[in-house]
Amino acid sequence: MRQPWRFSWWWVVGGAAIALAGAAAIARQSLEQQRALFETDARIVHRLLSQQVVQHDAILATLALLQPAPVASRTGSPEQRLPALYPRILSVQRSDAATARSAAGSLILRPPATLR
Repeated sequence: MRQPWRFSWWWVVGGAAIALAGAAAIARQSLEQQRALFETDARIVHRLLSQQVVQHDAILATLALLQPAPVASRTGSPEQRLPALYPRILSVQRSDAATARSAAGSLILRPPATLR
């Protein structure tokens, strides 16, 4: 005659093993999902920070360009040196406060390379 407690003991051990395997699978899936979300967020943050760095570099380069030129260099006004920094800019026209509003400063740009 079989003892009923011995038969149910194997069911308890088997059920616990299956529950542990299921918990491990759920934990692993959750960790993978969190890792994927972190990598996506990290890529987005890296791209945004890279854009900020490029913008700051452009601002610093422009500020350096707009510094008064040495008297001996005779390179012209600072805005005339902008095409050296930004090749898309063909010319810059500047007006003083006394000049009429319609003749205010303007910027002439070269079309983007994709439209050529």
